[in-house]
Amino acid sequence: MSEIDTYRIQQIVDNGNAVQISLVEDVQTEPLSQKQLIIENVSKKLDDEQKSKLCRFWMLYFKHNLPLE
Repeated sequence: MSEIDTYRIQQIVDNGNAVQISLVEDVQTEPLSQKQLIIENVSKKLDDEQKSKLCRFWMLYFKHNLPLE
C-alpha cells in the first residue's frame, strides 16, 4: 500500500483569474527532551571514556530534577 502525505493549507489567494494555494507538509515530530539533546551533543564531541563519565553525571543530574541555569 502506498504512503499518504498530508499537507496543511497555509494560504489561499484568489485574484479573480487564478487561485493560489500555499501548502505546508504536515509533519509530526517526536519532541526531544533536554536530556536527549544534551546526551546527543555530548556524544558527538567526546571520546568513549569521557562520554561515559559525563553521561553518568547527566543521568544523576536529571534523576534529581535539578534545573539547568
